[in-house]
Amino acid sequence: MQGLKAATSYKLFAFTYNKNEPQNTFIKYSDAHLSMNLVTDSSIYLLQALPQIVVKEDSLFEQNLVAYIFDSEDNEYTVNTENTFLNFEFDANVMTVSALDNFNGTSTVELVVENAYESRIYALEVIVVAVNDAPFLAPNSGTLTIAIEPTTIKKLLYDVDNLSEDLSISIASDNDAIIATEEIEFSIDGDSLSISFTPLMIGNVNLQVTVSDGELEIVENYSIEVESSILSNQKALNSLKVYPNPVVDYIYIQGNISSVAYKIYSLDGTIKLEGKRLPKLLNIGNLPTGIYILDLGVRKLKLIKE
Repeated sequence: MQGLKAATSYKLFAFTYNKNEPQNTFIKYSDAHLSMNLVTDSSIYLLQALPQIVVKEDSLFEQNLVAYIFDSEDNEYTVNTENTFLNFEFDANVMTVSALDNFNGTSTVELVVENAYESRIYALEVIVVAVNDAPFLAPNSGTLTIAIEPTTIKKLLYDVDNLSEDLSISIASDNDAIIATEEIEFSIDGDSLSISFTPLMIGNVNLQVTVSDGELEIVENYSIEVESSILSNQKALNSLKVYPNPVVDYIYIQGNISSVAYKIYSLDGTIKLEGKRLPKLLNIGNLPTGIYILDLGVRKLKLIKE
């Protein structure tokens, strides 16, 4: 044999001789005591035995190719595939396969190997195993400020592994005096979660929203500040009932009024009574008989004092 160096160890690889493709044959004769290779061998022929690549969804897998090639030096690797969810990188003879964007399933790609002697293409099967992901619910960005009126909060919600009808949702309030848990309604429309309720009074409250797909769950806390507004007060004041009128001592105020300032003045504009919060029961027994105006800012009522 030509090309062998003295005091050098050689590997012996024996394959069935194919007369139609002699370039695929390393040696046509083997002996247990003989170790040799040919100068014009097919140094990457062993890649045909490369097994399936199994990688988990949204993770990566490394495969050392040294065990599947005859000559580990000066090989160049490329992959041809139309699957944009698989990414291949090579560092020397180590191949790293990454499965991206929640893709799972089986894909066959072309592994192209080149060296100074030849170029070969092998079909490589990549199996991406599905992994369950927790649902995503948009977090709270600061405190939500709302008014005392019917309110709907919308938050981005999606689950890449399940349909929306497969999700279970629970919502709890840490202050039922402000937002009663049993009064909260919610619905899912596409990738949007809508939470609807009517605050009972002003103040601060936290809503805890839990979304589960049966295995994994996500919990988000929403800090809410409920405040009085002109619009909410206007609606409430329009439905306000004041009785009796005429009145002798006490006026009864019926309606959903919170943090509404009031003034009572005579027809000449003199303020007789005022306060920062309109009570449910107002005593005007000390006022002289006459006609007065109850001024609530956005609504004025005539009172007759007897």
